[in-house]
Amino acid sequence: MSCPLSKKTDILQIICITILLSSCNTIKQGNTTKDSTSNLSLNHNTPPGTIQLEDNLYIDKTPVTNLMFMEFLKSLDRYWNLEKHDSIQKMAKYGFDGSEIKNFLSKNVQERVGIKNDSLLTIGEDLNFEDYINDPFYDYHPVIQITKAQAQFFCLWRTDMVMLSYAYKAKNPTERKKFPSKVNYRLPAISELKKAVETLHPPRIEVMNSKMNHDNDLREELREFDSMVLFNISEYTLNNKIYGANWRNKISNETQNDYTGFRCICEVEN
Repeated sequence: MSCPLSKKTDILQIICITILLSSCNTIKQGNTTKDSTSNLSLNHNTPPGTIQLEDNLYIDKTPVTNLMFMEFLKSLDRYWNLEKHDSIQKMAKYGFDGSEIKNFLSKNVQERVGIKNDSLLTIGEDLNFEDYINDPFYDYHPVIQITKAQAQFFCLWRTDMVMLSYAYKAKNPTERKKFPSKVNYRLPAISELKKAVETLHPPRIEVMNSKMNHDNDLREELREFDSMVLFNISEYTLNNKIYGANWRNKISNETQNDYTGFRCICEVEN
């Protein structure tokens, strides 16, 4: 049984993350912002952080990053849960007032979905997991040490955030028609990832290695690409298989490890 949102501030708290912290593969450049999908994302029908794969199917440019996943964890800490997800589905699709939006953030909430935050977990020779996920230098690196279930939960949250952002931006029914009527983020099928690789010809970036350091700025490197990119990690899929080779050269499975991440695919209804 769903529980209705008790206060208007619940909605405003949800929207604040979307408006103020919506990275979704957006790469900041000084005082300006360049969307990772370049001109394609200027189209209102293109969901944030994605690039078109088919008529109504869009795929993330990169695997989900530490920055994106930390936004999700902060949301869980403050206001978002499955009960509020049910309530969001019944809300109006336009006309939210953002005048009361405030930033309600907290730190160190990885435990909300059981993400490993053990400082003994090492990624490189001199880098542990706690530093990896909290150091701003690694914001655009892939989130790792998560399960497939956690990745699916992220997709559900992201769907809600994008739908609420559309409702906030659209002040009336006419403006709302500029955006998709509905979006649904989920894990991609292996066949969809294969098609993306075959049609988009993504470059492969070696972001993970045994000597993780601050020598190369991944954010700067990603600015050079307007399409999909691959990292040297395996990725969770809808299927009972993992897609892609990884930097550990290991056969990946659905347990937490330092060589498996994920990206989202988005279904759009106009």
